[in-house]
Order: sequence, then structure tokens, then C-alpha cells
Amino acid sequence: MGEKQADDILQIYPHAGAYLKKTLQQEAEEKIANNQRLLSEVDGKIQEYNTAVMEINSCL
Repeated sequence: MGEKQADDILQIYPHAGAYLKKTLQQEAEEKIANNQRLLSEVDGKIQEYNTAVMEINSCL
């Protein structure tokens, strides 16, 4: 009984590992895409801020 369970687990293990790798890779790609989107938003806000500061400085 124990040997059969061990054999079953060893047969499933490579499939589980491949699935985990695929899942982790997909999650990482989604996080990277989200971070790039957030970075783009921050860059836009920095540009707006810098423009506002330059305009204020030009009035002084």
C-alpha cells in the first residue's frame, strides 16, 4: 500500500513541478506587466510635477 502511494506520488511529481513552474512564470509576467504600467503612471506624474515646478520657477 505504502509503495503504491509512493509510486503514484513519484509519477505525479514531474507534472506538478511543470504546472508550478508554468503558474509561477505566468504570475511573474503579470506582476512585471503591472509594475511597468505603474512605472509609466509614475513617470507621467513626475513629468507633470517637473513641468509645474518649471512654470512656477519661471514666474519668480
